[in-house]
Amino acid sequence: MSAVVNTPITLGVVAHVDAGKTTLTERLLYAGGARDHLGSVDAGTTATDTMDVERRRGITVRAAVASFQLNGTQVNVLDTPGHPDFVAEVERSLLVLDAAILVVSAVEGVQPQTVVLGRTLRRLGIPTIVFLNKTDRPESNPDRAMAALRARTGMPLLDLARPADLLGLIADLDDRTLQRWLAGDPPPRSQLETTGWEQAREARLWPVVAGSARSGAGIAELQDALAQLAPDRESVDEKLSGVVFKVESEPGTPRSALLRLWSGDLRVGDRISVAGREPQRVKAIEVATPDGFATARQAGAGDIARVRGWVDARIGDGIGQIGYRQTSVTRKATMHAVVRATSPAQVSALGTALRELQEIDPMIQLGADSESGELTVELLGEVQKEVLAEVLATTYGVPVEFGDTGMVCIERVASTGTAFDVIATDDNPYLATIGLRVGPAAPGTGITIELDVELGSMPRSFFTAIEESIHEQLRHGLSGWEIPDAVVGITRTGYWARQSQSHGSFDKSMPSTAKDFRLLTAVVLAAALRRAGTQVCTPVERFSVEAPRAANAELSALFRTHRAVPLSYSDHGDWSTVVGDIRTDRLAGLVAGLPAATSGEGIIEASPDRYEDCDGLSPRRSRPWPDSLDRELFFRHQPR
Repeated sequence: MSAVVNTPITLGVVAHVDAGKTTLTERLLYAGGARDHLGSVDAGTTATDTMDVERRRGITVRAAVASFQLNGTQVNVLDTPGHPDFVAEVERSLLVLDAAILVVSAVEGVQPQTVVLGRTLRRLGIPTIVFLNKTDRPESNPDRAMAALRARTGMPLLDLARPADLLGLIADLDDRTLQRWLAGDPPPRSQLETTGWEQAREARLWPVVAGSARSGAGIAELQDALAQLAPDRESVDEKLSGVVFKVESEPGTPRSALLRLWSGDLRVGDRISVAGREPQRVKAIEVATPDGFATARQAGAGDIARVRGWVDARIGDGIGQIGYRQTSVTRKATMHAVVRATSPAQVSALGTALRELQEIDPMIQLGADSESGELTVELLGEVQKEVLAEVLATTYGVPVEFGDTGMVCIERVASTGTAFDVIATDDNPYLATIGLRVGPAAPGTGITIELDVELGSMPRSFFTAIEESIHEQLRHGLSGWEIPDAVVGITRTGYWARQSQSHGSFDKSMPSTAKDFRLLTAVVLAAALRRAGTQVCTPVERFSVEAPRAANAELSALFRTHRAVPLSYSDHGDWSTVVGDIRTDRLAGLVAGLPAATSGEGIIEASPDRYEDCDGLSPRRSRPWPDSLDRELFFRHQPR
């Protein structure tokens, strides 16, 4: 019979920047016996801000792990970024949590990222405790902060220090309690508290603890609340399941993957397929403990493990069966900027560093500027750009500067185009015959490859080479932007089989190879695309602005200035919500102007919604060199 064991839990600490989440994490580690002293954000001595840029700036850039004991259960804490430029890092962290603490400043109140995080926690159904921080300051206003949080997130809140309305709160959420109340037989207080915590564990209400992370006030109450909220999870021996939520790599050190294990056991020496790729051996394992990461022979369900040996692991990769919460993150950067080394001698080093960072983090995508050929990097915001510059300078020793920020566009195929090349004819240097047809596809359908020839007409590896090359080449359309949706038909194939010369010796130059098909596909597809034509499309964001109704006139003027298109208005009390569309390159101006238009009270959420045909001169981005659109150049620099 399978053994049943208690498992560690993973807790996330999330907040708007400067609300005090890193200080609270430090306090929890200290109170749980994991640290013998309190670190300081200002002094750069906290346990979870480990990057140089984090210590200097006093902000969290990447999720960090620390652990402590709570009533005999190990709690693995993820301290996550608070700045919206790093929202993707926060989203990836939320996907591996058992529970969360949402830190809200009782001084600054509910801030823009507080609302975004709170709504995300609610949507994902993550059990959450609210910690009202900074209540020891004279200017704090806990009641105002709670009222705003309740109104802006729609979540019922249970103030553990003042549970006077417990019966009404629970009756709104629990039918049995409501029926007993209406019958004149309300449950006793002990039963109401039990039901309340059941509702909290199901993420239907948020308990609230007030205190001060800096002084330690309220920490004991927070620990008690965490003990109540923590899922009573036991794990039986099951098939392996986990997700990579962070990849660590620095020059001169082996790459390692941080993994949350949902079930099963992972052992040193195991050969594991990561995200369905070729299995790789686990060379070493370290498991998170209150004393830091410790070398181990295996990791089990609930553990946070650092694994070495998976050389191509990326953030978001899954192993084994899918975990109980989805592990994909859909946010994609829609802006890019030229990045150049300040020293011409370090151009090559910059490319190497950026490629390594791209391999670690799927949010970092590289390209090239169409005019200068310089490297570009895709971004979510200006702070991310500044932090990237610091990482390149301090970690890789490559100081950089950035050019202007522009949009990341896409291309859509305009019509249908065909092209083909035949072995040993014209100037075709490759031992392959390929015919391709490329046509448009509905947005969101991806790349579809159709076979108009028999699969058995040539070796399967040659078809694989064609398909792989199609996907690779469609990352750069005629104007250099990705073509995310298209239908490509393979209409003609031919090859020379492996053979010997008349005297019996083998001549490797005579048979076709997968490389022949991979290279020729690039040229044939480029020719077909040129005949089909493409349309550059620019990204459009769907935004939601919440602001005081008194600021409606100023908001309307702001929308006109930045050519935002309001689609709907709704009022709720003294607040208004406006939903609309805006082109991505105009969003930064709208965000920058919002505080002045709303006296600092406006909150904006925006996310990529769709792409529209470019209205005006189409922006371009460089295609890879040698450009397969230039047939002669490509053949000359890509010999067989």
